[in-house]
Amino acid sequence: MKREDVKAIFPNATDEEIDSLLNKVGDELNPLKRKLKNAEAERDETKASLVEAQASESDYKRQLDEANAKLESGMSDEERLAQREKAAEEREREFTLKSNSLDAKAIFVEAGCFDEADITGLVEQVTSEDGEETKARAKRIVDTVSKQRAAVKQETEDALLRGNPKPNGGGGNSDGAPTTLKDFLALSDAEQIALKEADPTILSQLK
Repeated sequence: MKREDVKAIFPNATDEEIDSLLNKVGDELNPLKRKLKNAEAERDETKASLVEAQASESDYKRQLDEANAKLESGMSDEERLAQREKAAEEREREFTLKSNSLDAKAIFVEAGCFDEADITGLVEQVTSEDGEETKARAKRIVDTVSKQRAAVKQETEDALLRGNPKPNGGGGNSDGAPTTLKDFLALSDAEQIALKEADPTILSQLK
């Protein structure tokens, strides 16, 4: 956004107000660019981990087969068959869960709105042996968070266009709640969403 763009939206804005808004946009845009770059790096790392997991599967299978062969030497035919079936099922389940968890992590990383600690917990929460269900769960969480962020952003922009607020140096109520739209915009996305959920009419109450 350029100074001329701001002036076109808020023709009565002072130079100080325009500088404040442009600084605000810059402060918010730079962290988003860094977050996107980090997300892309994490996405590539996740894809590399998946390739590595797939490559190591054959080696793991060979080692397990050798161990099972030693156990089977003293078993009956029925016991050896049951042992092999059980080992095959365990290998398949472990690989499936690993592969599905990597798919889920890739979805959360590409969304760009979760930190590493959140992603680890969310991956554990959504991963199952059903690959499609795992991805569907991850996408539902991403969609929900994205809609919340978009709703808060849209209402904030609408309020800006309606009120064209003047900077007045307010800092909020004694309980920490914002009293002006400027105070609200200074909060993080997570704080804005939390306040909006607690009081859906909060934007209409701000100066």
